[in-house]
Amino acid sequence: MTPALAVLTQDFLERARDELPARLHTRELDAGGAPEWSRGFSAYLSDNGSATAIVESQDFCNHPTLTDARAHCPTCDDSGLRVRVRHVHRHPMKSALTRLSKMPVPYGRPRFDKVLWALLVADGNLGMAMQALSGEYACMGNTAFAERWTATALLKLRGVFREDVGYRGISENQSIEEAA
Repeated sequence: MTPALAVLTQDFLERARDELPARLHTRELDAGGAPEWSRGFSAYLSDNGSATAIVESQDFCNHPTLTDARAHCPTCDDSGLRVRVRHVHRHPMKSALTRLSKMPVPYGRPRFDKVLWALLVADGNLGMAMQALSGEYACMGNTAFAERWTATALLKLRGVFREDVGYRGISENQSIEEAA
């Protein structure tokens, strides 16, 4: 594995692991007698990449760029801080993998999301991911090809990964009013 591929893989694994809930089961039993899933894990499984949340954060106001130093800034009420309201994905990596699953790939090659799920399950071990995929895709048995295809999948993932939900066509003031 090349150093660049190792860095891309490590970045992917860190972001994907951050989304996974720490606890899979509760102490309760379901109707079949098996441990019940925790609420966070159940929400992660049922999310198809479209679950969103509204998050508020404090940010510096850009009022020092006003031309008149004595002018009143209505955005931050002259405090220098303003509240930013962001519409974000609850599971941005899962959302990005969902977008990757819709990208076309040449016949006989695994979809990008399938390669990345195999890499995640193999805990970043490219050899194990190759072995898991080579039964269905003969091209993944070739180490050089598998490294290039995995690097392509990781770079495509970087292109579609985003925490914020897409542009809705409203101003920041309108989104603040909606959140209030």
